[in-house]
Amino acid sequence: MARSKTLQIRLATAADLRAVYDIYGCSKLDELRFEARSFVLLPLPDDARRHQALCEGELFIAEQGKHSLGFSSLHGAEIRGLFVHPEHRGRGIGRALLMHLLGLVPGEARLYVALSNAPARELYQRHGFAVVREFETEYNGVPVMAAEMRRPPCPHNTSSRP
Repeated sequence: MARSKTLQIRLATAADLRAVYDIYGCSKLDELRFEARSFVLLPLPDDARRHQALCEGELFIAEQGKHSLGFSSLHGAEIRGLFVHPEHRGRGIGRALLMHLLGLVPGEARLYVALSNAPARELYQRHGFAVVREFETEYNGVPVMAAEMRRPPCPHNTSSRP
């Protein structure tokens, strides 16, 4: 029997953490590539604040066959992370992860993104998000401007999740 090449999104397990760490390591600095300064990667297992933020909610893996292509994290109505391995971008994986998460949020959804990360902001704007405030945060001790984005409740979302 041939293996399906259909993209699957499922809850992550402890066995998926290595893939999450690998995808994060290959992707994190990409979201900061439009900044005027350079950054040094702080691996996810060493970044206690971001590790906790990603793992305290529901962590989802996007996979094809046995290959993990991306992951996302949802804590209540807050999307805490959405990463696609650079080798697999441009194939709708990020959009699929986002749509999966939005299907789980019956009310207003929110997320935070580097203000300079225009590709990510454009993806979110195409799906109803708008910037509601800009603020300064940091990555690995270096200041970064960020945007809080919110998406109003979708009247067609019939999620029965609490």
